[in-house]
Amino acid sequence: MICLRHNTNMKFYLLWVEEDLLGEWSFCKLTGSGRKSERKLSICCNNHIEANQMLNDLEYQLRQKGFVYFDGIDDMTYNYNIS
Repeated sequence: MICLRHNTNMKFYLLWVEEDLLGEWSFCKLTGSGRKSERKLSICCNNHIEANQMLNDLEYQLRQKGFVYFDGIDDMTYNYNIS
Protein backbone atom coordinates (compact mmCIF):
# COMPACT_ATOMS: atom_id res chain seq x y z
CA MET A 1 0.00 0.00 0.00
CA ILE A 2 1.23 3.46 -0.89
CA CYS A 3 0.09 6.35 1.31
CA LEU A 4 0.39 9.89 -0.06
CA ARG A 5 -0.79 13.24 1.27
CA HIS A 6 -0.59 16.88 0.28
CA ASN A 7 0.37 19.07 3.22
CA THR A 8 -1.24 22.30 1.99
CA ASN A 9 -4.69 21.11 0.90
CA MET A 10 -4.87 18.10 3.30
CA LYS A 11 -5.85 15.62 0.57
CA PHE A 12 -4.69 12.04 0.84
CA TYR A 13 -4.51 8.96 -1.37
CA LEU A 14 -4.10 5.32 -0.41
CA LEU A 15 -3.12 3.19 -3.41
CA TRP A 16 -2.89 -0.59 -3.62
CA VAL A 17 -3.26 -3.63 -5.88
CA GLU A 18 -5.34 -6.61 -4.83
CA GLU A 19 -6.35 -10.01 -6.15
CA ASP A 20 -9.89 -11.24 -5.47
CA LEU A 21 -10.97 -14.81 -4.75
CA LEU A 22 -11.52 -15.48 -8.46
CA GLY A 23 -7.95 -14.52 -9.34
CA GLU A 24 -8.83 -11.18 -10.92
CA TRP A 25 -6.59 -8.19 -10.25
CA SER A 26 -7.70 -4.67 -9.36
CA PHE A 27 -6.05 -1.32 -8.83
CA CYS A 28 -7.65 0.41 -5.84
CA LYS A 29 -7.45 3.92 -4.47
CA LEU A 30 -9.01 5.60 -1.46
CA THR A 31 -9.08 9.39 -1.54
CA GLY A 32 -10.26 12.05 0.85
CA SER A 33 -9.31 15.04 2.96
CA GLY A 34 -9.81 16.42 6.42
CA ARG A 35 -12.99 18.15 5.24
CA LYS A 36 -14.60 15.51 3.03
CA SER A 37 -15.49 11.86 3.40
CA GLU A 38 -13.40 9.19 1.74
CA ARG A 39 -14.09 7.73 -1.70
CA LYS A 40 -12.93 4.33 -2.88
CA LEU A 41 -12.43 3.38 -6.51
CA SER A 42 -11.55 -0.10 -7.71
CA ILE A 43 -10.59 -0.69 -11.36
CA CYS A 44 -10.49 -4.25 -12.71
CA CYS A 45 -7.35 -5.08 -14.69
CA ASN A 46 -6.33 -7.88 -17.04
CA ASN A 47 -3.41 -8.97 -14.86
CA HIS A 48 -1.19 -7.89 -11.97
CA ILE A 49 1.25 -6.16 -14.31
CA GLU A 50 -1.44 -3.82 -15.64
CA ALA A 51 -2.71 -3.12 -12.09
CA ASN A 52 0.81 -2.30 -10.87
CA GLN A 53 1.42 -0.06 -13.88
CA MET A 54 -1.74 1.93 -13.07
CA LEU A 55 -0.58 2.27 -9.45
CA ASN A 56 2.90 3.41 -10.50
CA ASP A 57 1.51 5.93 -13.01
CA LEU A 58 -0.81 7.56 -10.46
CA GLU A 59 1.90 7.54 -7.78
CA TYR A 60 4.23 9.40 -10.18
CA GLN A 61 1.53 11.96 -11.11
CA LEU A 62 0.71 12.65 -7.46
CA ARG A 63 4.39 13.03 -6.51
CA GLN A 64 4.76 15.56 -9.34
CA LYS A 65 1.86 17.55 -7.81
CA GLY A 66 3.56 17.79 -4.41
CA PHE A 67 2.16 14.76 -2.60
CA VAL A 68 4.51 13.13 -0.09
CA TYR A 69 4.61 9.70 1.51
CA PHE A 70 3.21 9.23 5.01
CA ASP A 71 2.86 6.40 7.52
CA GLY A 72 -0.77 5.50 6.83
CA ILE A 73 -3.82 5.08 9.04
CA ASP A 74 -2.20 6.08 12.35
CA ASP A 75 -0.88 9.27 10.78
CA MET A 76 -4.27 9.96 9.14
CA THR A 77 -6.12 9.57 12.43
CA TYR A 78 -3.86 12.08 14.11
CA ASN A 79 -3.65 14.66 11.32
CA TYR A 80 -7.09 14.32 9.69
CA ASN A 81 -9.27 13.46 12.72
CA ILE A 82 -10.57 10.32 11.03
CA SER A 83 -11.99 7.74 13.41
